[in-house]
Amino acid sequence: MCSSDLPVTLSAGPAATITVLSGNGGTGTVGTVYQPGPVVQVTDADGNPVANGTVTLTVGDGGGSIQPGTLSTDATGKATISGWTLKPTIGTDSVTVSTPGGTSVKIKVTVTPGSATQLSLNGGSTSGQVGQSLAVRSEVHTSEVQSPMYLVCR
Repeated sequence: MCSSDLPVTLSAGPAATITVLSGNGGTGTVGTVYQPGPVVQVTDADGNPVANGTVTLTVGDGGGSIQPGTLSTDATGKATISGWTLKPTIGTDSVTVSTPGGTSVKIKVTVTPGSATQLSLNGGSTSGQVGQSLAVRSEVHTSEVQSPMYLVCR
């Protein structure tokens, strides 16, 4: 009979998979921090969570930003992306999450305009006959929508 009182410590292998647990395919407002932050989980080839692993965050084209650019996974292999500021224009924004070993996943979000906080109406002067319809071309600009909207008033 053989026994040992020596402790045995088991740990996960290197990162093999990154899984997006939440936050992919959501919607956020231009120029705001995307909430709630996406959550990813890093696991090894056997599906064990990689604790204290490092993931690097890279924002896609379009002008968004992310701080910090690297995160550490917790004891369950999870990392929450809490500092992703979406781009200042409508469309799709993305962040790529990668490990030092080259495993990566892309998270995409639809960026929508926010509520207008200002409205301005620019229209030239016009004249016409009494009792006749007038077509007035005006530009309406809001603080959130970048392209002008045209109204025809009659």
